[in-house]
Amino acid sequence: MIHKTTESQLFIYRKHVAFHETDTMGVVHHSNYVRYFEEARVAWLRARGLIEWHAPMGPYTFAVVDIEARYLRPAKFDDEIEVYLQVAARGARLEFQYAIWNLRLETWNATGRTSLVPLNSDLKPVKLRTEVRAVFLREPWCDVWPPAPPSSAPAR
Repeated sequence: MIHKTTESQLFIYRKHVAFHETDTMGVVHHSNYVRYFEEARVAWLRARGLIEWHAPMGPYTFAVVDIEARYLRPAKFDDEIEVYLQVAARGARLEFQYAIWNLRLETWNATGRTSLVPLNSDLKPVKLRTEVRAVFLREPWCDVWPPAPPSSAPAR
């Protein structure tokens, strides 16, 4: 599992589909797309130096308060996928959007979004410290989602 940043600075998390993530039809079970969103989100936190702020290591729990997923095409065992991620601070909420690109099929498998709220150790909503919020505010945001397919792939 690796991550990288595209030319447009959108964060990308890459992985291969594991056998245990598939169902009896040989495709990724729908619940695993939510796991892929979370894996990408945690990788983004790590890449941006924010993992130390997240519980159990830090003062915040980034609690998911809303989630949405749209399934476009199934992925299969050992497909290499890229989870494109963008994030914005919107008031007290942190809004993440995801788009999963299948390198074998050269198409989008799924899109989704999550809304998170920072909580303290008593599970009460709190404001982010200025330096933490600044990281979220620096992130690029694409109004059109999912983003354009990777440059090596034809538009679909």
